[in-house]
Amino acid sequence: MKKILSVFIIVMFIIASAGVFSGKNNKDNGNGNGNEDEPIENLDETYVQNFINQSGISSDQITDISQVDYTNFPAGINILEMNSQNLAIYQINYTDSNDETKSIFVLSYSAAELTAPEEVVVETNDKQFLNFGYEGIKNNSVFLKTSTGVQTGSEKGYVMVRSGSITGISTNLELLNNASENIEITIYKNGEEVGFRNEINTDFVGSKKDYDIQAIGNLEFEAGDLISVYLTADAESGVVWKDVITLVEITTTD
Repeated sequence: MKKILSVFIIVMFIIASAGVFSGKNNKDNGNGNGNEDEPIENLDETYVQNFINQSGISSDQITDISQVDYTNFPAGINILEMNSQNLAIYQINYTDSNDETKSIFVLSYSAAELTAPEEVVVETNDKQFLNFGYEGIKNNSVFLKTSTGVQTGSEKGYVMVRSGSITGISTNLELLNNASENIEITIYKNGEEVGFRNEINTDFVGSKKDYDIQAIGNLEFEAGDLISVYLTADAESGVVWKDVITLVEITTTD
């Protein structure tokens, strides 16, 4: 029999019915087969006590036997950590008041020490998007506007309320004619270019798009930092663009 450790807890589950145990009627029905399983409710606790006695715990040491709520396990029992090393199912045969031979099955969990789990603080990453854009036709460079229609600049943009990282940028615009220089959409932090950008190829006209991502921590910002976006287009290259939509992904961790 599996050795029961110093701390022993009986975890009682439903196997055949809404109750602690599953009962099986083993009486022969004349054709060599037992009757179908039937639940045993309100089973005398003596059977549980006898089972516990096998672990070396005497009946006079037992202070209480109760069903465990499987939706709210006691502190220290982690259902995900149960395995063959600390989990076992025992069959207990008995004869009921009608002289019928039956069985009950007890699912047991044992551990050397039960420790209430400490409160775990899980760090979560919250992703948000800053909306920038520009409606209309232009052929030169310009700071993009916020979702409210206000144009950003070196001293105007979204003010960060938490620290975090800039982790992505995407752009869609319409190119109205070919050009010798590509269009760049660059993120600025506190009025300074940070080097993270989209690049739009200008070899052919039509709807254009680009997107780029980077890891958390590569481009960090603090609460109070100002984020804006600048579109660079060289008028001398012959570029003409229209209707810019840009998303900047930020990831905060506090």
